Amino acid sequence: MSTVLNIYTITNNKLNTFYFRRQEFFSHQTLSFQTYDEYLKIFRVVSGTAIWRIEKREYRLQQDGIFILNNTERRGIVMEDESEPLVLEYIQFLPIMLYPNQQCVMPFFFRPSGFSNKISRDGERYGEILSLFGKMAQECARDGRFKNEYIYSILLQMLVEIGRETHIDKLDEKSRQYCSVKNYEIISEAVRYITQCPYEDLSEDALAKRFYISKFYFSHLFKFYNGMNLLTYVKICRVNYAIDLIRSKNMNITDAAFSSGFGCISGFYKAVKDVTGLSP
Repeated sequence: MSTVLNIYTITNNKLNTFYFRRQEFFSHQTLSFQTYDEYLKIFRVVSGTAIWRIEKREYRLQQDGIFILNNTERRGIVMEDESEPLVLEYIQFLPIMLYPNQQCVMPFFFRPSGFSNKISRDGERYGEILSLFGKMAQECARDGRFKNEYIYSILLQMLVEIGRETHIDKLDEKSRQYCSVKNYEIISEAVRYITQCPYEDLSEDALAKRFYISKFYFSHLFKFYNGMNLLTYVKICRVNYAIDLIRSKNMNITDAAFSSGFGCISGFYKAVKDVTGLSP
């Protein structure tokens, strides 16, 4: 028997695309199943021990173990100690959240035979991945502005580190076309910078120089990974930031507009209308 607690869900266009969950297994059992919903999951073992059978491989589950799994793999958990529940936390998300064509996560569905579902504790990136998982747990549990955007940026960062640790750049040419760790890193950092500093100069020129790539290439990457152009994304972040200033700091509309990076009040009014459908 097991119980599942949904800690946070992101819904896009009436479709649940992201979950952060905690699951507890209580009894000695084997849970084998197969599903074809192409979710990707990143697990952290909170407490307890067990044997996890994934396809023909076996892994020992123990505290702070990190695993990555796609939902097309058969797996089962065999409890070792009935007196102590096995507690897992996991991120589960649909690849479409990382728009388009699952390019960020395809290597985790088409992998070489030697691929391991477990992130080794001796791995170079293990500590950073574990730290990011902790940040994700905190972000999902708290209230705050840009919550979805922060979660998205942390998720991209985690994929960067997992990609480095599992050497996904060494895949065959067909799979490699969907993935570049360097591109993950650029977009992850760009998203984090925009959401945290929407009042800065966020033009394509400025951001391209920040990441030492051409303006054209940055523009292409940003839209490819985020499903919208940079101008639209910046507008959304600035509007959300201004709304938060008005609500939390009781700032007047004009001051909030200029503090959020808008150059004129008329542009702010138009942006708010575009993003929310309402006037400030």
